[in-house]
Amino acid sequence: TTNWDGTSLVWSNQDNGMMTNFHSGDWVKFDDAPNLASNINQSIAILLPGQITMTNRFVKYTITGIGLQGGGILTKTGTNTLDIEGNASIAIALAQGILTNGTPGGNLGIIGGVAVTAGATLVNNGTINGGIVCAGMAICTGTINGAVGILSGGVVTNAIGANINYTPSFQDGAVLLNSGTVSYPVGATCTV
Repeated sequence: TTNWDGTSLVWSNQDNGMMTNFHSGDWVKFDDAPNLASNINQSIAILLPGQITMTNRFVKYTITGIGLQGGGILTKTGTNTLDIEGNASIAIALAQGILTNGTPGGNLGIIGGVAVTAGATLVNNGTINGGIVCAGMAICTGTINGAVGILSGGVVTNAIGANINYTPSFQDGAVLLNSGTVSYPVGATCTV
C-alpha cells in the first residue's frame, strides 16, 4: 500500500523521471508499469488533483481512505478493475473495464458522478453523489443521488434495497431493471 499525501516521495515526475511528492493540481497517471503500488490510500483530508488517468489492463487498483476532491476527472481505460473503498468525491469517466464503488457489507465508497461507456461496467455498493450517465452496464446495491440517464444499449439494475434519488431518463433501447426504490422529486416526471 502506498499513501497518497503531500509529502511522500512516491510519484514519478514524467518530465525527468525523478521521484517527487504530490502537489495540488498535479495530473496523476496510474498504469500497468511494473513495481508500482496498486493499493493507494488517500491519507490526507484534501487531495486536489488536476486530472487522473488510469490505464490498467493487467493491474487491479484499489483506492481507500478519504481526500479526492475538486473539479478533476478520473478517466479509466483498460479492461481491469478499479475498486474505490473510500471517499473520492470526483467525477469518473469509465471508458473500459470495471469500476466497483464500495464492497457489499464492507467499506462503503462515496464517489462523484459517473459516465459509463458501452462495454464498461459500474458496480455501485456505496453512494454516488452526482448521478450517472450509462451506455454500458451499471449494477446498484447502494444509492445514487442525482440524475440517472440511461442511453441506448445501457442497462441499469437497481437491486433490492438500492436507491435512485432522482428522476431517470431513458433513450430508445435503454433498460432499467428495478427491484429497489426510485424517488422522484416533487413535480418531476420520468422521461422516456
